[in-house]
Amino acid sequence: MPRLTIPNPFNLHTDERGHDKERQLEAQLLQKKLEEEKARKFKANPYPYTTDYPVVPPKPEPKPCTRAEGFQLESLVRHEVEQQRLMEERERMEREEAQRRIVRAQPILKEDPIPLPQKERKPLTEVQQFELHVDERAVQRSEFDNKVKEKEITYKRLREENEFAQKIEEEKALKQLRRTLVPQARPLPKFDRPFRPQRSKKQVTRPKSPQLQVNERGARRHPFMR
Repeated sequence: MPRLTIPNPFNLHTDERGHDKERQLEAQLLQKKLEEEKARKFKANPYPYTTDYPVVPPKPEPKPCTRAEGFQLESLVRHEVEQQRLMEERERMEREEAQRRIVRAQPILKEDPIPLPQKERKPLTEVQQFELHVDERAVQRSEFDNKVKEKEITYKRLREENEFAQKIEEEKALKQLRRTLVPQARPLPKFDRPFRPQRSKKQVTRPKSPQLQVNERGARRHPFMR
């Protein structure tokens, strides 16, 4: 028969630390409460132990009442200065506007304010012949093209002369080679040892089974495919 599990109590360090914290907090609260109660109790200062009479200080002379004075704020001073400046600016603009409204007639011009310049009699401009760099470059280009054509003709003539000389040299070499060569006839084949095919001495190849394995699971699934 299965037995019931009986739990055994166990202690954790966290529980012990928690209980210690609670006890410390309770002690602190109790100490604070006792200090507050002790502070509530009134305790007069004792009379000084002396045979002399206490010295009574003289009564101070009464002072005059304090009179309220207005504050001198810098913002108020700046405001007054700005208002004064605006008022002066407005008066100046009004004076200028009044001066501009006064109608004043323009004086009669007796002489032309913008006199026209007098015409000067200069001789006509003489046209001089000018030279363009295009013409100079055209002459230089034509000279350059002529030199290039002359070089091409010279190189072509030298190339043809070299080819002709090389062809003559090749013909001379070929004639000399033909004179030195000696004709040699091809040798006849040997008929005393004719080729006779012989039977091979190797054994006949025997076939071997590939040993194909049939999947039994597939055979059970598809019995009609055999």
